[in-house]
Amino acid sequence: MTPTVDRSQQGAVGVNNILLNGLLGLTYKTEFSKYRINVLHIQNGESNAALITQQNAERSSNQIKKDVLTYTERALTNVLLSGEHNNKDGSWNTEWKISPTLSRVDDKDFRTTPFRIDGSTATIEPSEAGDPTRLYRELQELNLASRIDFTRKHQLFNESAKLKFGAGFTYKNRDFSVDQYSFILQNFQSSNFNGDPNEILAPDNIYDPNTGSGVAVRSDFNITNNFDSQITIGSAYVSDEFQLTNRLKTILGVRFEKFDLTYNGQNQQGQIFDNEKFIDKADVFPSLNLIYDLNEDSNFKLRGSFSITTARPSFKEASEAEIFDPISNFFFIGNRDIQPTYINNFDVRLEKYGEGSDFYAISTFYKDFKDPIELSFIREAEGQFTPPLNLGNATVLGAEIELRKNLGFVPALKNFNATLNVSIIDSNQNYSEDEENNRRDTLRDGQTLDDTRPLQGQSPYLVNAGLVYETESDLRIGAFFNVQGRTLEIVGSGDIPDVYTLPFNSLNFTANKTFGETVKHSIGFKIDNILGDDRESEYEFFGTENRTFSFRSPQTTLSLNYGIKF
Repeated sequence: MTPTVDRSQQGAVGVNNILLNGLLGLTYKTEFSKYRINVLHIQNGESNAALITQQNAERSSNQIKKDVLTYTERALTNVLLSGEHNNKDGSWNTEWKISPTLSRVDDKDFRTTPFRIDGSTATIEPSEAGDPTRLYRELQELNLASRIDFTRKHQLFNESAKLKFGAGFTYKNRDFSVDQYSFILQNFQSSNFNGDPNEILAPDNIYDPNTGSGVAVRSDFNITNNFDSQITIGSAYVSDEFQLTNRLKTILGVRFEKFDLTYNGQNQQGQIFDNEKFIDKADVFPSLNLIYDLNEDSNFKLRGSFSITTARPSFKEASEAEIFDPISNFFFIGNRDIQPTYINNFDVRLEKYGEGSDFYAISTFYKDFKDPIELSFIREAEGQFTPPLNLGNATVLGAEIELRKNLGFVPALKNFNATLNVSIIDSNQNYSEDEENNRRDTLRDGQTLDDTRPLQGQSPYLVNAGLVYETESDLRIGAFFNVQGRTLEIVGSGDIPDVYTLPFNSLNFTANKTFGETVKHSIGFKIDNILGDDRESEYEFFGTENRTFSFRSPQTTLSLNYGIKF
C-alpha cells in the first residue's frame, strides 16, 4: 500500500540575522580574597521571509500560496558577582556566586497571508486556507541563581582529603503573552489583490463604514496562549574526596533538591490557574566516583562512577499554553501533568594522558531512564503535536572512544592538533499501554511490533572530528566535522508513523587571529556547512517508500566577526 499525502508544504526561506554582544569584567584582589563582577549583554535581531506552496489532497483538495514574514528581537543581560576567600593556612576555601539574568524574546510581527490558487486566480478563502493574520508575542524571563560552596582540607586514613559542602537557590519567572489579529473581508472581492499581500492594507482597500466594504481587523486574542510561571530550586550538597589506598581515589557525595513549578493562566475549558503548583518534588541524588591509578606516574587511570540525575520539563512543556509556529504551521501544546525524568547513570572509563595535551580514552556507559519526556502527534488533529508525555521507561547502553593528539611526530606538523570522538549507542524505550495499543491497532499486513522502540532524540552513533592549526602568534585555524545517526524525532500515533531525523554531515571551517597587547583585537572568519548538506526528517512507513516530513536546505554560509577586549 502506498501512503497518501494529505498535506505538503514547500518553498524558500530567507533569513537575516544580526548579533551584537559585549562583556565587561572587573576583578579586585586582597591577600586572602578575590572579588569579580562580569556584565554580559547579547542583542540579536532576526527576520525571516518565506514563500510557501501548500498542497492539500484529502480533506480539502486545493493549493495554497502562503507569504510569511517574521521579525524577532532577542536580548539577554547577565550580571555575575562572585567572591573567593581563603584562610591563612589555606585549609578553608569559600566561594559564592550571585547571578541575575534578564532575557527577552519579542516576536514583533509575524505576518501570514494565504491565497487559494485556482489556475491564475488567487483568492482568500478563510474556510480553506484561513484569514491573513498578524501575530505579536512577548516572552520575558528573570533568572536569579545563587550558591555558596565551602571546601575543607583535612586528613582521612592518613591521606589528604577534601570535604565540600554548600547550598544554592534558583528563582525563575517567565511571562509569555500573545496577541493575534485577523484581516477579514467585508463585501469585498479578494481577487482584486491579484495574489499580492501588500494590497491587503493598501489605503483604497481599508474598510469604509460608509460603504460597508473593505478589509477590517478582528482581534483573535486567546487567553489560553498567555501565561506566567515560576520555578524555584533549593539545593544543598555534601561530598568528600579521599584516598582509599595510595592509588584509589574516591569521591562520595549526596545532593538534595527541592523543585517547584507554579502556573498562572487559563485553559481551553475556562479553568483558571492562580499560582497552581504543577510540579512539587523533593529529591535526593547520590553520586560515587572511583579513580584508580594504573601506574606510578598517575597518567593511566581507570574511572568508574554512579549517579542519579534528573531532566525537568521546561516552562512551555509544563503549561496549558498552545504555541503556534507560522512557518512550519504546527502547534505545540503544553501538559500540566508532565513529570520530571530521573536517570540512573553508570560509567566506566579508561584514560591515558600523553605529552602536552595528548589524551586517549575509551569508555562505556549505561543509563536507566524513568519517565523520559517525549513528543508525539495528535492522531485526529492535523498539524498538532500531543502535549509532551512521559510515555514509558527507557535504557541506553553505549561505548565511546576519544582522542586528542598533537601531530608533532611529523616535524612539519608540530602546530597541528587532531581530535576525534566516536560514540555507538543502543537505546530501548518501553511502550506505554496506550502507545502499544495504538501501534497494534494499526499494524500493516506482515508487520510485527517489537518489544521496544528507540528513545526519542537518541542517536545510534555520534562522530566528532577536528583538525586545528595554532601558532604562538595567536593564529588559530580549524576544520570540524560532525554527524549523528538516524534519530527518532517524533513518536507516531495510530495511523501517523514515526518521524526520523536523517544524518546531517556538518563540515565547518574557522579562522581566528588575535593581536594587540593592552587592548586585544580579534578577527574571525567562518564557513558553515561546507558540504552543502540538507536537514531532512521523514515519516517511516512499513513496506513502502518513506515520505518527507520536513526538508531544509541551509546552503553554505560565510560569516566575518570582529571583537575587542580591554
